[in-house]
Amino acid sequence: MRSPISRITIRAARRRRVLIPALAVGLAAASAPFAIADGGAHDGGGPAHGANGMHDGVMAPSGMRVTGIATRPAPRGLLVRPITKGFRFAPTQLGAAHGAGVNRPRRGHAHLYVDGEMATLLVGPWTYVRVPPGRHTLRVTLNANDHAEYMRDGAPVQRSTCVLVRAPATEG
Repeated sequence: MRSPISRITIRAARRRRVLIPALAVGLAAASAPFAIADGGAHDGGGPAHGANGMHDGVMAPSGMRVTGIATRPAPRGLLVRPITKGFRFAPTQLGAAHGAGVNRPRRGHAHLYVDGEMATLLVGPWTYVRVPPGRHTLRVTLNANDHAEYMRDGAPVQRSTCVLVRAPATEG
């Protein structure tokens, strides 16, 4: 169920074709760059890390997947929405400290990567990401609220797509 803020914002967006991502998800953190709250230091209290330095995964329930990535042009960037099945965003269960989130089956958040670099957390269906004009690769992974990736058959539950961001038209 969407929050009242989300419903109002989506209705307004349909009329004006504008979306304010932070209001749509009810949290200003939606468009903020991801940062590890503890400065990156781990005391062993969070989830285990695999050989690649990432969190070991959480087994994805059957049917959980990212079926697509929708994008819309925005000033100096894009609005991005992962289209998911069998997954719900649960921003209120996301831990303030790295590795401290409350995991619930089929719930969590997503990580958005642009050209292989972590760009932001998605704690709701839409987010804004600032990207320069040009061709870019977007990748979305579904994550439990302790930041561990949902995994199936040894691979993250994810989807990638290529997008072309056009330079803004100049007025002349």
